[in-house]
Amino acid sequence: MVLEDALSAYCEALLKGIKSENWPLSLMAAFTLPDICISLEGKSGRSNYVQWFDTYVDQYKVKVSRRKGIDNVSTLDDYLKMVKNPLKPQDVETTDIIFFTGVNAYALRCAFLHNGDGEVGKQDIHKKKVEQTLGISKVMIDTNSNFIFRKDEKTAYLNPKIFCESILSGVKKWIDKNKNNTDVLNSTANLIFTNPRL
Repeated sequence: MVLEDALSAYCEALLKGIKSENWPLSLMAAFTLPDICISLEGKSGRSNYVQWFDTYVDQYKVKVSRRKGIDNVSTLDDYLKMVKNPLKPQDVETTDIIFFTGVNAYALRCAFLHNGDGEVGKQDIHKKKVEQTLGISKVMIDTNSNFIFRKDEKTAYLNPKIFCESILSGVKKWIDKNKNNTDVLNSTANLIFTNPRL
């Protein structure tokens, strides 16, 4: 069986939820798809979920180029001295700005699926990996937002359409990576929904 066909019933369910703007159903499907992918690899647990999200979902990572050493500048005078010098290619570095991590995603998954809320700060993973939470302790769903942002110090606002589409994009990347993995392909025989036309 082709891996994409094996997961099509799950992905189609999420697409239908997005199309109908049924956000509770869509989010349930989106939070579950990474679990299914890691399960097909013979793995489970929160660390694998976090790793999957951080590897395959790049919607919340923005690559930026900046002058090297900018983090070491502490005064305006130091900054002005640095930028006065002509910029050479070797003076530029690329870095990621991350707005939402795998730890955030897993904590939200647990808060939403088990409690029906966005109180990510109450989740065990949040308490154990606080350095990876970006200071977010609560997530609210905002259908009017174009991106995730913090309204205040602790609350993030998540656009459900963007989040669900980013999970689908991650699943497609995961499928491309694993389409020839015989262990993963053999595991698809255990899926409940294997008919792509359900």
